[in-house]
Amino acid sequence: MDVVPAIQAFLPTQDWNGRQVALFCTMGGMGDRKELRTMRELIPGAHVAGELWLDAATFKDQATLDARVRTWVEQICGRVPTTDG
Repeated sequence: MDVVPAIQAFLPTQDWNGRQVALFCTMGGMGDRKELRTMRELIPGAHVAGELWLDAATFKDQATLDARVRTWVEQICGRVPTTDG
């Protein structure tokens, strides 16, 4: 499995130079993290603040899901400035 065509078409149309981004992908079946690698390749010049990859098995375990999402949000908040000071 790879990045869906709509995302592959959209990402290269934007100017990512110097922008902060957070990447995530979900997958219903088996796979690997190559989708995140592909997305990084499609956003040259962007600074990736965090990445999250979730498969079907993760969604079956609420504690694991919560922990992985919490870690991702902490990565993002630690690297991306907030507007509330």
